[in-house]
Amino acid sequence: MIKLSYTVPEDEECYTAMRTIDMSVNCESNLYEIIEVFSDFLKASGYAFDGRIDLVSEGEVEAEDEAILKSMAEHYFNLFEREDKINQKEQSEKGRNYE
Repeated sequence: MIKLSYTVPEDEECYTAMRTIDMSVNCESNLYEIIEVFSDFLKASGYAFDGRIDLVSEGEVEAEDEAILKSMAEHYFNLFEREDKINQKEQSEKGRNYE
């Protein structure tokens, strides 16, 4: 038996009538059933989220991380490139004002 337990901290008891949450999962449940119970446990404990908890392979995580890093690098490259163009324009305008 897998047990999940949450006790409301004393300093938060004034906000809720609930004091504890105890959930149990049969050890023979498959991993997806356990994840579903854990998700319900989190929601019952006050964690609000719109979505689901899922298993993601290491390969998927690495590919996603790589895509995020690539996107961030492109974003910052474009920001710096734009800033360089603005600085070049300002420098050329200053140069014309002195002539």
